[in-house]
Amino acid sequence: MAKSERTERVRRWLERAVEVRTTRNLQGAVWSKLLVNCSVTTIGAIAGGTMRGYMASPEGREVFNRTYDEALSVALATGAQPETMLVEPIPPGWRGDGITSGGRDTWIAKVLTSYGDVTPSMLQDIRRGRRTEIEFINGYVVNVARQFGLDAPINDAIVETVRAITSGRLAPSRALLAQVLQARTQK
Repeated sequence: MAKSERTERVRRWLERAVEVRTTRNLQGAVWSKLLVNCSVTTIGAIAGGTMRGYMASPEGREVFNRTYDEALSVALATGAQPETMLVEPIPPGWRGDGITSGGRDTWIAKVLTSYGDVTPSMLQDIRRGRRTEIEFINGYVVNVARQFGLDAPINDAIVETVRAITSGRLAPSRALLAQVLQARTQK
């Protein structure tokens, strides 16, 4: 589909300062950004570090995979078609159950290239005592999942863990990732 002249003018003007992409698939673009935030930003906030740091542990990899897969399942249930950002939004061999398949390691390596060493914005918010956006990220996935009769236990556990961190009951730590995984079996 052709882009409007007005859209192109706005894109050119904004491109002076930041990278800009235009799309007619706004819902898909929003879900693509949400997939990254759910599985990179919030897990890094819980673990207290970067994606590369938490992905070094088996628990970190499993939390990432399950969080991403839950959020992607919810996105697809809404009818959204997530757009390619840095990687294809649907990992190679995706089954929707958090179990890795052929090609997933290469896919994750591409995600790590872009986000692996970035301090997550939610972790920065926690460190500065600012309110987080957990309700609008993983909390949103949990709420939409319920609307479609789906479960999102890892995303739900992430919401509860971030709430505990922001209330001062817990401190960010990679050890919390094992607790997030245990929470899925308790619900």
